Amino acid sequence: MVMIMAFAAMLTSGSQKLPISPVYCQEESPDDKEETEQEISSAFELINQMRESVGLEVFGWSKRLASDAKTRAMEASRLFSHTRPDGSKWYEVDSEHVYGENLACNYFNYNELILAWMRNPAHFANLTSAFRNVGISVYYTDTGECFWAMELGY
Repeated sequence: MVMIMAFAAMLTSGSQKLPISPVYCQEESPDDKEETEQEISSAFELINQMRESVGLEVFGWSKRLASDAKTRAMEASRLFSHTRPDGSKWYEVDSEHVYGENLACNYFNYNELILAWMRNPAHFANLTSAFRNVGISVYYTDTGECFWAMELGY
């Protein structure tokens, strides 16, 4: 737990020395698909840095879970809940592969996003779980909101 707190302190300090530079979400949907992919990649790398810092194996990237995360991020923009807009459970987006989920709204910096997930006990449990694979997506609304989803599986 001490190493995790040190990692969180590093994220909040002004002197952080992460090998990836911050990428900020635009308040409108980025015109550049590469920019959005970089934000997602940076969030994924930061999560894995945290996991390594506490002796956990890194997550693998899953295209299928990323596709599920894209669906869930879009759905969260309509109903910010672990219940889907059609009333079904969050894991029913892909019940054969999705076993955990983290959602976030209006975090325009991936460092702040990961720190918020680390500070929330349920989200933190997912970040430090025995899950082996993740997919992450971010969705921007026309009104400037930013919705993140991370789906976790084995």
